[in-house]
Amino acid sequence: MEKLSGKSAASILSICIFFALCRTDFLSAAGTDAFAGRIAFLKDGEVWTADENGSQKRRITKTKGKVEKYLFSPTLKYLAYSMIIGHAAEPEVQEERGTTSKKAVYSIVVTDLDTGEALIEITPQSGEWIYPEEWLPGDRLLYYSVAGGEVSGFFEFDAPKGSKKEVAYGKPGTLAKTDISRDGLLLIYVSDTGQGAEYRETLHMADLKSNKDKVLISKESIVSPRISHDKQRIAFMEMKQEEGKQLGDLWIYTIKDGSSKKIPIKTDGANPGLSWSPDDKLIGIWFPPDALIVDLQNPENARRISGTDFHWTTNHRVIFEEEGSIYFYNLNTGKKELYLKNASKPAFLQAPGRETKVIELKHDRALSSMVHSAAHDSRGWISREE
Repeated sequence: MEKLSGKSAASILSICIFFALCRTDFLSAAGTDAFAGRIAFLKDGEVWTADENGSQKRRITKTKGKVEKYLFSPTLKYLAYSMIIGHAAEPEVQEERGTTSKKAVYSIVVTDLDTGEALIEITPQSGEWIYPEEWLPGDRLLYYSVAGGEVSGFFEFDAPKGSKKEVAYGKPGTLAKTDISRDGLLLIYVSDTGQGAEYRETLHMADLKSNKDKVLISKESIVSPRISHDKQRIAFMEMKQEEGKQLGDLWIYTIKDGSSKKIPIKTDGANPGLSWSPDDKLIGIWFPPDALIVDLQNPENARRISGTDFHWTTNHRVIFEEEGSIYFYNLNTGKKELYLKNASKPAFLQAPGRETKVIELKHDRALSSMVHSAAHDSRGWISREE
């Protein structure tokens, strides 16, 4: 891989700013009261919600059991879900793997949760597959298309306006290696340099108020960087190939003094996810079909749990799926508690965060030009709390 130039690094930063904003929370009264604090899940191919004790169940979709994936918008006003509409062959993939099986084809439906009406059903073009990725600020859904086994485009649907457009993206993997603080002021992202034995990945932090970029640390690889809720630390995984396995080390970087510490924890799995507990005392490492819950003060007492689709609900409790049922795991008692049988893909619907306003990002002329090219918007708007 070629060495990353200053212009390329700035370009990656521009693209990261545009897409990482999907993790910024926006306040909206509509829809919040009806869903905040509830558990969402799939049952019989439909999206349902229920109270944390499993009562007051409510079915949200009516698709005759065709829902595969769902995403509630951060405002809890809209729901996007992928729905099976048929099956088709992937000629390139079949030729490569020597198979004849067909793959499910999905449309994407966006529903207004206040009215229950579908705003749009987005269908793929012939030979393409489309998948919802995540919600952007202002209730805009980011989704992507796949053709020939490769990502072929990224698109945005603006739910309030009812409009959609294609958007530029960066190199594959960029989106997965960014994070933004809850208040929208700090962005972290990863760039890379070198090739072969000289290959390195570098973690950057950008202050979105001043537009200052700072290099933090370089490693052999940096996976799933995540900013703590108090913006004091950054957690990430360094993945290495050892004895034919992908093994990961957990690192904690302290922003104030620039120190870093390797936590004595090893994981296996190529792409682990990370998540801070609400009080920033614990780290969840998700690598299905397992997870590790690490107490940063006592990492030797890490809890290993089997399951998928893990989410924090409180400082000491996570919800997850295992073998077709949904469970809570209570870290105080060390016990697994059944939440619901014959259900999958749970999600905790968190109340929206503090209100944010859109202000202009003060950037230099060159960066402005790259933002215009990458984001189709010469204004260079970002979101932050005032």
